[in-house]
Amino acid sequence: MLEIPQPRSDDEQVFVSCYRFDPLRRISVLILMPVVATLALVAFPCLSWLLYDSMLSYKSDLSSDVQITLDLVCIALGVLGGLIGLGLAFNYFILRRRIFNTVLLCNDQEVLCKTGSSQIQCLWDDVQSLKTQGFGRLQSAVLRSSAGMISIDASLIDVHAPRPKVRYTLTGEKLIYPEGRRQSIRIQDNELFSLISTKTGLST
Repeated sequence: MLEIPQPRSDDEQVFVSCYRFDPLRRISVLILMPVVATLALVAFPCLSWLLYDSMLSYKSDLSSDVQITLDLVCIALGVLGGLIGLGLAFNYFILRRRIFNTVLLCNDQEVLCKTGSSQIQCLWDDVQSLKTQGFGRLQSAVLRSSAGMISIDASLIDVHAPRPKVRYTLTGEKLIYPEGRRQSIRIQDNELFSLISTKTGLST
C-alpha cells in the first residue's frame, strides 16, 4: 500500500481514493477478492478432475455420445473456473492499484500522479486535453499531456481535509462530510477535477 505523503508546499493538496478508508471496500478488495480468486483457480480444476476420475469406472458402459458430453462438461468446468479466477485476480490488481497504490498531488504549478514506484509529472502548460469518461458508476476523467496520461477517478478526495465517509444508498454512493454535506461520487462533482479544469482552462 502506497504511503500517503504530506503536502510539499502551502498551495499543494494530496488526493487519494475515498474507498481507501471504507471498511467494506478494504475487506472486499484486500481480502475477499484474492481469496475467492485463489479458490476458483484451485477448486474448479480440482473439482473437474475429481468428477472425471469418478466417471472412469463406469464410463466404458456409456455410449460414445454420452462419454463425449461428460468429457466436455468436465473440461468446461475446469476452464470456466480458471477464467473466473483469472478475472477476479485481474480486478484485484486493478482495484488495489487504483484505490490503495495511487496518490495525486496538485499545486499551482503541476499535478503529480504516483502509482506504486512510478510517477507522471504534468505541468499545467503541458496539458493537451481533459476528457471525462462515464461508464455507469465508473466515473473518471483523463488528463493528457506531453509527460503522459493521468486518470482522475471520481472517488479522489483531499486526504488532509475533513474526511468524508462513503454511504451506499438506493440512488448510488454518497460522500457524507463531517459538517453534514452530501456529495455524489460523480466526476463532475469531484474537487480535483474542478481544480484541474480551473487551472488548465479546459472543460468537457
